[in-house]
Amino acid sequence: MSFRRHPLFAALMTGGLLFSILLPAHGAEKMPGSPQAIRIGISEFADYSVNLPILPATVKTLEETLGGDRLEVREFSVAALQEAAKKGEVDIIISSAGTYRRLAIEGAGVRDLATAVSTRAPDPNHADGSVFFVRKDRTDIQTIRDLEGKSVAATHQYAFSGWQTAAGELLRRHLPEADHFFSRIDWQGHEMARVVKSVEEGSTDAGVVRACFLEDIGADLAKFRVLDPRAPDGRIDCMTSTDLYPNWTVSTLPGTPPKVSAEVAAALLAMKPIENGLEWSVATDFRTVDKLLFDLRVGPYAYLRNFSFMRFVREHSLPFSIGITFLLALLFHSATVSYLVRRRTRELEASLTRERELERETHEAELRLGRLQRIGIVGQMSSMIAHELRQPLASISLYAYGLLRRFENKTDTREGTIDFIERIEEQTKRAASIVDQVRGYAKGLRGRAPLDLADAARKAAGELSKTSRPAAVRFESKVPGRLMVEANPLEIELMVLNLGKNAAEALKAAPSAREPEIRIEAAQKAGEAVIAVCDNGPQIDEESWKRLNDANVSTKASGLGLGLAIVRSLAEDMGGKLVLSRPESGGLCAEIILPLIQEERGDAAAHSDC
Repeated sequence: MSFRRHPLFAALMTGGLLFSILLPAHGAEKMPGSPQAIRIGISEFADYSVNLPILPATVKTLEETLGGDRLEVREFSVAALQEAAKKGEVDIIISSAGTYRRLAIEGAGVRDLATAVSTRAPDPNHADGSVFFVRKDRTDIQTIRDLEGKSVAATHQYAFSGWQTAAGELLRRHLPEADHFFSRIDWQGHEMARVVKSVEEGSTDAGVVRACFLEDIGADLAKFRVLDPRAPDGRIDCMTSTDLYPNWTVSTLPGTPPKVSAEVAAALLAMKPIENGLEWSVATDFRTVDKLLFDLRVGPYAYLRNFSFMRFVREHSLPFSIGITFLLALLFHSATVSYLVRRRTRELEASLTRERELERETHEAELRLGRLQRIGIVGQMSSMIAHELRQPLASISLYAYGLLRRFENKTDTREGTIDFIERIEEQTKRAASIVDQVRGYAKGLRGRAPLDLADAARKAAGELSKTSRPAAVRFESKVPGRLMVEANPLEIELMVLNLGKNAAEALKAAPSAREPEIRIEAAQKAGEAVIAVCDNGPQIDEESWKRLNDANVSTKASGLGLGLAIVRSLAEDMGGKLVLSRPESGGLCAEIILPLIQEERGDAAAHSDC
């Protein structure tokens, strides 16, 4: 904007002063040896600013201080002033605080020398701001927040107090950015009065102007209403809707001779106040301006509108570093856990393989043991069966011999022959029955039936007494009646003979002062049938006792450990068990405990209750 737009500025320039100042800017040549020109760049300002009179006054002061022929004064748009500063085409700049900080942050190297103050705004740090205003008849708009979705008029997007300070107020109130907050923004150019006209005519719902502008142009305030006016605090003597920022600022560039900068600063600070108390002072805090530019992401911070990974890393280096460290730690932990899981899985698979192998070996061992037990049972039964077969075979032989003699002596009668043949047939059937039992047992057919356990034990005791010498065998039944169980008599005899044989061998191996004796008892305990085979040998030591309780270990050097195993296996197969005990008097007592059959339990209980 040209200074000529302001009537006061034009009056001050009357008499050719402006021509004398601006003439060098249009290419006037310097005489050889003349001092170096001082180039002053002035930013365009919106019209009707109370600060405008300070511009010609400043130029006049500098002319008097530095010499009028040395000054070159030019007016720039904000963009053109930035370009000129970067190229070093100006030495001194007069601009808004926003433009000054923009040049400083962008690397032009500018440094402030002085900041304008007035009786209306005496604090150089808090002298410039904006107002939001609407027509007074717009009752639907009472606050700045009510402007959401409405249209607004302003000068231009680079105007500091004409727009940027107002846009920053929206963000300070945690409202959306202006581009999204308003439905439409109408830019009116540098003539701020056009903003007022747009609102007055209803072309836009609201307007944004510099603080104090409505008062300066003498606007009819009865027609307008300022939104959210700040309470007076002595910083500025007019209404404002935003925070206040530093006023117009004079700055110098790195290429300006320090002596010139010092002379300019001294001249400005020594300048006497003019109308409205306008003069130059020193601002000490431009941080609010820097934050405003940053929040709006304009000027030197416009790059923030576009995402950059490297900028994101720089701006969030600490959390990013923590995140990367955490991620690396997580990856390391994951890799470690995966390795440990794989190693543990291999160990578990190997352990499972070993366990399966052990189960297979155990199963095979059980099968072998079962085969050995069956072989042992069948072998022992064979001995008993051979003994049993002697009687029917001897009877058959005797009957056959008698029948033959009767034929030789011709004393045979038909009835006598039939009698002998029937007796031979009976003994033959008995022998066949014994053989069938052995064959059936080898095939897994137990052939069990109800029998009197006491009677079977008595018979086994009789057989044992024939082979147990020198130990005496004594049988005792403590049951008044029968002791009925479901079993195979050969199995009962086999178990009793096995236990008795073990007892006899133990008595022979470890004789004591007492007469060796094997006691076999049949009894009923807790509703179960019991056959006890006990000996009166010496006390059994702990090592031998542990070995006896191992089902597959023999206490004899040449034994296979099958004796007790066979007895235990048969007892368990019949639903019972084998229990070993060490009496205090010495020796060993083995009890075969079998369940009584159901119908006999009642009878036994009846006997017990008598």
